Amino acid sequence: MAERDSEYRKSDLFHQYCNLLRNYLNQIFLHAIFPACLPKILTSLRISIGTSIAVLFFVESFATENDLGFFILDAWSTLDYLSMYTGIMGMGVLGVILYEGVDRIERKYCRWMFNA
Repeated sequence: MAERDSEYRKSDLFHQYCNLLRNYLNQIFLHAIFPACLPKILTSLRISIGTSIAVLFFVESFATENDLGFFILDAWSTLDYLSMYTGIMGMGVLGVILYEGVDRIERKYCRWMFNA
């Protein structure tokens, strides 16, 4: 949804520039449309990473007997708070690693956003 909205928000000047160059369709996509949409795509990826980690916890809590979600709930039910917080921190570290991975991709491929 965000990618589609970012395409609609482009100004007429942007489209005139593409028409002025008279590029082929694949070149317009590769050099104009995709780079303009990439930040929104990566933002959607960040949101989906957060949602998927939350869903992963709930699914692992009830559907498995040996993953991180089960480990956290098992430690909670046995009042082993140190293990429970260790599992929570592990899940947090997983989220930070994935988020930073997307951030590095953004810094590499969307350099124009960070030039100040």
